Amino acid sequence: MVTDINKARIALVHDYLNQYGGAERVLEAIHGLFPQAPVYTLLYDQAKLPDHFKLWEIRASFLNRMPGRRRHYQKMLPLFPLAIESFDLRDYDIVISSSNAWAKGAVTSGRTFHLCYIHTPMRFVRDWYHHIPFEHNALTNVFLLPLLNRIRGWDTASAARPDCYISNSNEVQDRVSKYYRRPSQVIYPPVNTDFFRPADAPPGGDYFLTVSRLKPYKRLDLAVKAFNEMDLKLTIVGEGSELNKLKKMAGPKIKLAGRVSDMQLLNYYQNCRALVFPGLEDFGIAPVEAQSCGRPVIAYGKGGCRETVIDKGTGILFSRQTEAGLMEAVRSFKPEDFDRQAIRRHALSFDRKIFVGKFTEMLANQYSNFIKKTA
Repeated sequence: MVTDINKARIALVHDYLNQYGGAERVLEAIHGLFPQAPVYTLLYDQAKLPDHFKLWEIRASFLNRMPGRRRHYQKMLPLFPLAIESFDLRDYDIVISSSNAWAKGAVTSGRTFHLCYIHTPMRFVRDWYHHIPFEHNALTNVFLLPLLNRIRGWDTASAARPDCYISNSNEVQDRVSKYYRRPSQVIYPPVNTDFFRPADAPPGGDYFLTVSRLKPYKRLDLAVKAFNEMDLKLTIVGEGSELNKLKKMAGPKIKLAGRVSDMQLLNYYQNCRALVFPGLEDFGIAPVEAQSCGRPVIAYGKGGCRETVIDKGTGILFSRQTEAGLMEAVRSFKPEDFDRQAIRRHALSFDRKIFVGKFTEMLANQYSNFIKKTA
């Protein structure tokens, strides 16, 4: 067993690389520490990722060779546990998983140290389970609900596999403790505050902004309905399964910008009136990026935003996740109540350098303890 972490053979495991969001930005930061480490993942679609991912050594599971993997990968759900367990990780001293659901279940040998950075415990078999019967027909539920019961059992059992956990927020730490009975240390996801910074000139846009993957739980429908009603401009950056639904709902002042480059995203952040964030998130990296650009945030006041947004200081937190609740918050928003430099200073506490320092320190300490126990 290699005792020097600088000489250790390291592999990274990530759920999917067929989308680009906050979890993938965390993976980028971890990969930056270990650029030679291969990345094991269930599915890989370079077309959905920035170009620099082409330079990585990415090893996708057998699912990536199956037909329909791009448009209908959710139908492969019964195979995900088998696929994540199929990775042969015996040759590595350290495995670092970045997990929303599956990566933590990677199988390692007794002499391999497994650190899991967990973005959330598996939500769809717990937090959202009782919503599923309302989203599918009765025949689908006959097959789907028993499957989710089995996956919940796998999720609970596989939670014992990592040697230690890092949670991305206090919100996630509480759920890791509740569902998995495992302790964890909180290290917030990294934000590139050198890149996401205020513009030299005052913001010039007349629009509010939302940056999110277009998924049902993100509650972008609330934002579209509210801004239609208020007749205010809203730009939505992101792509996902809700795109067509949101297009049909959107009024003349709603702009669906789709996927944009980092430079375009920076420009949107710098010039918006405020970021609107209506969903319940475990952390939520977009609000921190917006604050790093000196822009206030109007967010649902539950979950990770309670940890990243200071109510009446760097933004407005609303308590009712409804169209009316969001409209009340937007109507109470006054740009002159917020100082962009003060907002920026708050965001600096989530800087990438802080993440790197805490992550490397914990990895070194936990790996050292692991070696002592297994020597």
